[in-house]
Amino acid sequence: MVTIKHLFTSEVMFTSTNENQTLREFVLELIESKNNLSRADLSGANLSGANLSGADLHGADLSGADLHWANLSGADLSGANLSGADLSGANLSGANLSGADLHGADLSGADLHWANLSGADLS
Repeated sequence: MVTIKHLFTSEVMFTSTNENQTLREFVLELIESKNNLSRADLSGANLSGANLSGADLHGADLSGADLHWANLSGADLSGANLSGADLSGANLSGANLSGADLHGADLSGADLHWANLSGADLS
């Protein structure tokens, strides 16, 4: 069973009822259903190639996550922790990355057209 907890309070935000469901499958199901994953702890998640277009992930912890080739176009990642995340080849066009922590993230080949990077840590 998969649970997703709030980053700051550790309260359970979502729980999967399918015992065989992976975190990746559960996150995609939640995004498809337009659930708000802001401030969710998704650190280290394997979401490579996932369609997260338009997702609300502001303030979420995606540190160390595998997001290579993911579609994050139009996603709200403002204030998100993406430090050490693999965003290589990801589509971040039109994404809101304002105030995001991208320290040590791999952005090689990522599409950042029209992305909002104001105040983002790109060190």
